Amino acid sequence: MKLPVSVKTKLLILFILISAVPLVLVVIFNTAKMIADSQESMKEEGALRNRIVQEKISELYDKNLIILRVLAAAPTIKNVLLSSTEPNDEQLKSIEQLILNANAILKDNNNMILTNKHAQQLIRSDGLPPVNVLQREYFWEAMTGQETISGVITSLATGKFISVIIVPVFDENGKVIGLLQRDYNLSELQEFVHTLATEHTHVIILDKLNRIVAHSDRKMEKQEDRTDLSNYSFVVKALSGETGYTHAKFEGEESLIYYSRNVLTGWSVITIQPDKYINDKIYGRAIISCLFGLFMLTIIALSARTLADKISKPLINLNKAAIAMANENRNRNTSTINQVIGDELQQIAAVFDEIHTTNKNLRRESETDRLTQLYNKVTTENICKSKLQNSTQGSLSALYIIDLDHFKEANDVHGHNYGDLVLQDFAQRLQNVFDNNECIGRFGGDEFVVFADNVNNFDIITKKARRVLKEAKSITINKVHAGITASIGIAICPQDGMNYKTLFNSADKSLYRVKNSGRNGYCCSQSIVMR
Repeated sequence: MKLPVSVKTKLLILFILISAVPLVLVVIFNTAKMIADSQESMKEEGALRNRIVQEKISELYDKNLIILRVLAAAPTIKNVLLSSTEPNDEQLKSIEQLILNANAILKDNNNMILTNKHAQQLIRSDGLPPVNVLQREYFWEAMTGQETISGVITSLATGKFISVIIVPVFDENGKVIGLLQRDYNLSELQEFVHTLATEHTHVIILDKLNRIVAHSDRKMEKQEDRTDLSNYSFVVKALSGETGYTHAKFEGEESLIYYSRNVLTGWSVITIQPDKYINDKIYGRAIISCLFGLFMLTIIALSARTLADKISKPLINLNKAAIAMANENRNRNTSTINQVIGDELQQIAAVFDEIHTTNKNLRRESETDRLTQLYNKVTTENICKSKLQNSTQGSLSALYIIDLDHFKEANDVHGHNYGDLVLQDFAQRLQNVFDNNECIGRFGGDEFVVFADNVNNFDIITKKARRVLKEAKSITINKVHAGITASIGIAICPQDGMNYKTLFNSADKSLYRVKNSGRNGYCCSQSIVMR
């Protein structure tokens, strides 16, 4: 009986199917995973850009605010505002020198202005004629004692787009007698946004009234009306909450939109990435994956053919022997059937592991202070808020604000490198005092914030404060004591408040009491200063 030729073909098809099905499933699975990972990667990329912009805005606000606070406490400025007469030349020169010193510290030439309580500007660092700002909203906010940053406004003197950072000046009785302001030219922030944007990524900053502070779209650079949100109205509608992402159409294309709101200024940062850009990257990788699959299918087909030959050949020989026996041919041939086992496909996920590792490192860098490797200000605030929301009922939580005494003098005398070593040494000591699950952050300069939650009793809180004081005194640089001490303000939850802002303000007041009583101590709420 002759063996049908179709047996070899059937075996070939069977082996190809058995080998190809797992391969196809792996390719499909990898493609689906690639799509999901690419979309997640784009979300993380948008979030990273937002965090960088948020850090820039917070840094801008903080450094200007600190300088303005110092100037607002200057006796020369208070005397001019309290005087019923025009400032004399000596007073003007003194104030001008203060302003020049401030600009030298901030390393910019942004305009600084002193305004009295009647809304009349007295001194401008840019030399332009003073104007009356009675119609400005920020003037009335300052007269109520608020420190604030304005949204986008047009300068009455120069016509440029600016944002104004305002600090009120108080007399000895705590009454507002005027205000100090710095006009921040938004072109600098505009250029910073341009450096973060790409051909496929747009970055937008909106103020509290949804006016355009900065944008990466160079086609809009000549736009005079900062309230015209015709291109971005869909983004404003999508904003909900402090942070998040959504999908919407931008310039006719479906896009991924990541947004977040700056806690200090109330400004919104928005990153827009077209889905087409994301899909193009996915399709390119999917094509490579499919080509690799086709290549492997070819190898499988060739291997299956070899295997089918080896299995079918003994059957063919056996068939010939049976025919010979039927013809009384005694010369029968015998053979052995050899089985071949094919190799399994190799997974190709190494590239995604590398992407995840890179994104993890970028996220870690955006969340920590480069000098001390502690959490930065934004991350610390977010962790504190999260811990307060999830704190165990009936337990205590403590917010510590820690300032290093005499740090500025040491920094000025020995140089910035010495100051950096002091900060790094103290950061390491804080990590030795507090547990790994307690949030330790640096807010800038020599200011540190620690949040300890689920504390069993008050004694533990004060014990750690005393340890911090001891560690600060022990700071040594090149085996020489640095002569540094610490001042600590402490707020307790729930006694001093249930939310982050209230606790921070309470701890800040306690820190102020410690500094006024000679420093090198700690204070909880309204209690006496302890050393």
